[in-house]
Amino acid sequence: MRPVLQSTVSAVVQSLHATAKALLSSVKNMNTEKLSRFRYLTVTVFGAGRIPFAPGTFACVPATILGFGVLHFTDAPVTAIIFALLAATASGLSVSFTPGSELQFEAKDPGQHVIDEVAGQFTTLAVVFALPPASPVSALIISFLSFRLFDILKPPPIKSLERLSGGWGVTLDDILAGIYAGGTTLLLRILF
Repeated sequence: MRPVLQSTVSAVVQSLHATAKALLSSVKNMNTEKLSRFRYLTVTVFGAGRIPFAPGTFACVPATILGFGVLHFTDAPVTAIIFALLAATASGLSVSFTPGSELQFEAKDPGQHVIDEVAGQFTTLAVVFALPPASPVSALIISFLSFRLFDILKPPPIKSLERLSGGWGVTLDDILAGIYAGGTTLLLRILF
């Protein structure tokens, strides 16, 4: 790997790790407390989760817009790494903040908790950009549509993951939907 690319990847990884560590260390009492303002904005993706129809789809829009930014400012090998780190960060936040979301919204796996959708969308992008596409913008749009399809349909065994306890069930179904969507997008790209 080129020295500049290697130092860039290292800096991004260190920055995201420090951010995730700081965020996750703030969840000590999540099992007994409702959401703080920061946590509320995080789990609802700045309020997208409060939209009465298709909140998961609206939550994926900012992730996709951020994806355009990542594409614009990074080279191909770094792009997939950044998407994977964003997926891991969103997943960690989702798992950690789920107990507070369930208290806040008085439901198991509440519809307002959409940070898990963001984790799934970034997972799709990490898989798709592991092999750089000829048309990155088209790949980004197809990734968005593909993830939404798999997340809504939940083919086996995605649906069964929802039965896992706590934030794991809330989050892992979206991660697997992201893997399915990414794999399908790659397959479509190879075939066509």
